[in-house]
Amino acid sequence: MVVKIFQKTNNRCEYAWRKNIQSLSKTLADKKKNSRINKRIINELDIQNIRYVENNSICGGTLENHSLMDLLKLRQAGIKGVVSFHSDATNVYEKKCKAAGLDYFNFPMEHSYNTGNNKKSSAVTDGFVKELKNFMKLYNNGNIYMGCNYGIDRTNIALTFNYLLNKKANEPPKIFSWDEYSPKNILNRTIKFVKKKTKRLSDVQKKELNLPKNLHDIIYPKIRKIVFVNKNPLI
Repeated sequence: MVVKIFQKTNNRCEYAWRKNIQSLSKTLADKKKNSRINKRIINELDIQNIRYVENNSICGGTLENHSLMDLLKLRQAGIKGVVSFHSDATNVYEKKCKAAGLDYFNFPMEHSYNTGNNKKSSAVTDGFVKELKNFMKLYNNGNIYMGCNYGIDRTNIALTFNYLLNKKANEPPKIFSWDEYSPKNILNRTIKFVKKKTKRLSDVQKKELNLPKNLHDIIYPKIRKIVFVNKNPLI
């Protein structure tokens, strides 16, 4: 009887020990996968319109005109890759990133003033859906730098697309504005643009992005969160 109790207790202890080891291994793996970034180094790089987002990532103005040394410091700070939202990106930026040991991904994004009033500008191509899917995967992996020319218009749009359609995105984006425009106008314009695009996603494209058919029942609560975070009511 005593032996049986001892064996049962021993088995429970071994089970608890194994669970703790598994939990610790998972924590260390997640930490390795998505390590913290060094903000002190990054703040020395004089990046335009910089803001820190979830998954230890950053967005702001392009680093295309920054030196190779700056990109090396970015890598030293814990950034693993660069995402450019330029629609006219050159291979010079890509080569510079790769020379610094950074992964590079170009996700061409339209300006929000292309409001989609004609069929050509409003169409959602399969190519765009594929690039969006790849971008969301990179975002989820973390430790990336994202940006367009000034880190405002196209960056706002990309972050809004990601938050609305990426199931793993939890942080509503902070919408940046130009000096000559009010934040309220930029916010409304960004959301209007993204809403028009998402409405034109086909059922096949939604399936490709692992999204339900009743997509808009899901994204409207998220839009309200974006508005709340940016403290600007929609008109």
